[in-house]
Amino acid sequence: MASRARVVPESQGAVALEVEAPSARDLEARMEALEEQLDQLHNNMHRMLADLEIRIVDGYIVKAWLDVETGEWVAECPKVGAAVQEPSRDEALDAIGTMIAEMLQVKHEFGDPVPPRDV
Repeated sequence: MASRARVVPESQGAVALEVEAPSARDLEARMEALEEQLDQLHNNMHRMLADLEIRIVDGYIVKAWLDVETGEWVAECPKVGAAVQEPSRDEALDAIGTMIAEMLQVKHEFGDPVPPRDV
């Protein structure tokens, strides 16, 4: 379906470029494929947002959601820079607490500023 182009020599050293555009059928098929991809992305986003949870863990705001591509739960604490991915929501929320503590310890050890708690 890709466009084809070829250089055609002309007189006096000039060159012309001939381009073969995709057919209407090819464009229609590509448009249908793009619409299907968009529908899939929309459905994935809808499911992800439906499962989004906001929690406070160790005084920091944590977001948790189901990753529809892997089927695993992601928990993230952006302020600390911690994220985990686990098979279940409960495991992810447990693991993010541990990861937050580890990240704060590493920041402390390296002399980096420790972000203030959200609450």
